Amino acid sequence: MTYFEREFVAKFEALESIKLNPIASCLHPTSKMLAMTNVSNFYFVSTHSSAQTGSRLFRFRSIVTLKVKSGNDDATTIFLLQMPLLTLGIAVSVFFAWLLYQYDPAVNPPSSLDLIACPTQNQKDAVHRFSKFLQFPSLGDASAPFHVKDEAVFKDMISHLSSSYSLVWSTLDVEMVGNGSLSLLLTWRGSDPSLLPVLLISHYDVVPVTPGTEGDWSYPPFSGAVEEGYIWGRGALDVKFSAACILEALTSLIQAGKGPRRTIMLAVGHDEEITGTQGAFATAELLQYRGLKFEAILDEGGIILSEGIAPFTQTPVAIIGTSEKVSTTVEISILSAGGHSSMPQTDNSDVGTQVAKLITHVKRNPFKSSLKQPVIGFLKALVPYCKNKLLRVIMIHCDSWPMSWLISTAFSFLSRETAAMVRTTTAVVNLAAGVADNVLPQQGSVRYNIRSHPAETSHDKILSYMNKAMTNLGVNGTVKVLKSSNFGPVPTVSSSEAHVYQAMKQAIQELWHHHGSSIAVAPYLMMGGTDSKFYAHLSENGVYRFCPQSINRTNGDLDRIHGTDERVSITDFLLGICTYRRMLDLIAVDI
Repeated sequence: MTYFEREFVAKFEALESIKLNPIASCLHPTSKMLAMTNVSNFYFVSTHSSAQTGSRLFRFRSIVTLKVKSGNDDATTIFLLQMPLLTLGIAVSVFFAWLLYQYDPAVNPPSSLDLIACPTQNQKDAVHRFSKFLQFPSLGDASAPFHVKDEAVFKDMISHLSSSYSLVWSTLDVEMVGNGSLSLLLTWRGSDPSLLPVLLISHYDVVPVTPGTEGDWSYPPFSGAVEEGYIWGRGALDVKFSAACILEALTSLIQAGKGPRRTIMLAVGHDEEITGTQGAFATAELLQYRGLKFEAILDEGGIILSEGIAPFTQTPVAIIGTSEKVSTTVEISILSAGGHSSMPQTDNSDVGTQVAKLITHVKRNPFKSSLKQPVIGFLKALVPYCKNKLLRVIMIHCDSWPMSWLISTAFSFLSRETAAMVRTTTAVVNLAAGVADNVLPQQGSVRYNIRSHPAETSHDKILSYMNKAMTNLGVNGTVKVLKSSNFGPVPTVSSSEAHVYQAMKQAIQELWHHHGSSIAVAPYLMMGGTDSKFYAHLSENGVYRFCPQSINRTNGDLDRIHGTDERVSITDFLLGICTYRRMLDLIAVDI
């Protein structure tokens, strides 16, 4: 058996009109359909992964990239698709897109609200308070009783907050909650008890600095240095930023003599970076015991992508997490007869071969992709900001077949980020087997982390998928669920039409502008998890995950989160304060 890899690239470009013969040589079943769609630039890129036994060739796979041009619009890459089985599908989809394209659908222009100026008073004091906040190395420790490395550091940090935000501490009810009383719960009682309260969530624990990389930082990681227009330090982005901004916003409201009609609560956890079980989980249990329900819950999660989202728009986009994937960890235990390593099994029953077969099978047979909310809402929200006409058509009709199929298939191949938006993902996170070099393992284990859309989350479905794979492969083992982030009955996707979402959108667009116009705001599916999963069942009208900070991927801002040189610009910090202040105005004060 011979395995080989080939790569062919055939490029057709700058054609005045479609030539049937060249395209027919690549995609003869669909050439006529493509010719009807004004395809003037066509790239065929095929990657063949093949195995040959005798005259039999199998596992043929290709990838196609189309570039479509019509009228005066620039040529734009549209899709990457699997071939040859999807050849007909792409032809039908492109044809439908072309038909819809001819109608030139009217698109509402991007909304642009009046700019609200941020207050300029006490800005230096706010920056100083945040700088001091970052100087506390509030590190977690999963092996410690309350998940903190040094309780004294946390207590000193809380003391700093109480003195720095004395108006908040004297006006609101402040409770030390969570296991070890190391988390905070603040309550500002509203004047109208008929209104459900709103809950804001943050955390003040941070991840450690990777040993040996301390010298790579431009400024020491716990210095809170204010230099070059930035505030530097671990937690500047994740996520002491939001805790400080919310406390500053509350202070601003108190100073303005504005009290809320709706009760405002703030829960700040102390072990989110570990598991959240000692802080947020315990606090959520307390709130449930008290019988509290919330109008909505606001947590960290979404950000502002300052460069936009290619290929949809170059306008900055604020993404608000209206749902988050459920994390499920399963462990598969695999058994074998074992024996001496000098005489390994020849029937593929050894642990190593069974593990290899299983991992390969799961990788080659992923969960089916599909387009659901909030990804549909995400695409539709970006339509007014998309300059390419054909792409706009596809986005407008993304909830209808064949566009929904086309996008979900394209997303499966474009990048790992887009693939995670449209399917349940599986990732091997741990492998274990063996006791000695001269002993064949009698048992081994494979641990998978599975991230699924809330609407698709089912332990039975996951177990069935794994059990079926093991049966088909002849793998001798068992599978069990170790843990899951699915806590109780919760809405799968929070509405982007709800009052709280619209208030957040208004606040963002009033304060964050790009070239004189409001930035885009879109709902988003969170891939990671937040503390909100512990509280979600207490909300009547959803959970919204957003932190008003701008991230520039080209400048490496994403890598700074949990990485070296974590920092936030002074401008963003001050805008963050104003954004939370305006959100609270719209959600709880001026209602």
